Amino acid sequence: MRNPYEVLGVPKNATNADIKKAFRKKSRKAHPDRDGGSTAAQSEINVAYKLLTSPDRRARFDQTGDGSAQAIPPLEAQARNAICRFLMQGIAQLQEGNDFILFIRTGLQHERGGCTKKISDTKNAMKKFERARKRLKGPPDNFLIYAINDAIRQHQELIARMELDLKMYDAALKMIVDFTYETDQSTQAFVTFTAGGPLNVGAAP
Repeated sequence: MRNPYEVLGVPKNATNADIKKAFRKKSRKAHPDRDGGSTAAQSEINVAYKLLTSPDRRARFDQTGDGSAQAIPPLEAQARNAICRFLMQGIAQLQEGNDFILFIRTGLQHERGGCTKKISDTKNAMKKFERARKRLKGPPDNFLIYAINDAIRQHQELIARMELDLKMYDAALKMIVDFTYETDQSTQAFVTFTAGGPLNVGAAP
């Protein structure tokens, strides 16, 4: 597959509006009904447009050069993986009589809370770039605006990914309700999750 930026004739920091404008222009010239146009050329333009207007695929292409439409694991599978991850941590760090289900639920809630805060922080940071964009004036080829637009796009992509994570945590918390674990009160421990994620495990008071 050819470089999608080259196919549409846009720079790497092109905004969605720039990409859409270039797509329309290229599509008109490449249409099979026009002189010089062809189905193959139109198809190549369509593929490039779909890649560059998909935040996840565009980010992956920019980082790795891979623009394939990789399937995202179903939400249920991601939720199960998160639950199993905390179960493995619980088995490794707690005594057998402790409530592993409570451990899993507490861990999921902690990570969900951290994700919510990151979304809020990222949105606030993005607003600063948006306000700066409104104030910045310059020549028609304003490369500073391009840089700000690229930063805004990166923030938007990050927010989109984290919002998907929130849905995954909600699905996992709903899923874990169906499970219980036989506990031994004499071996209960208290567990705290630090901001960075590691666990502090101690004997129950």
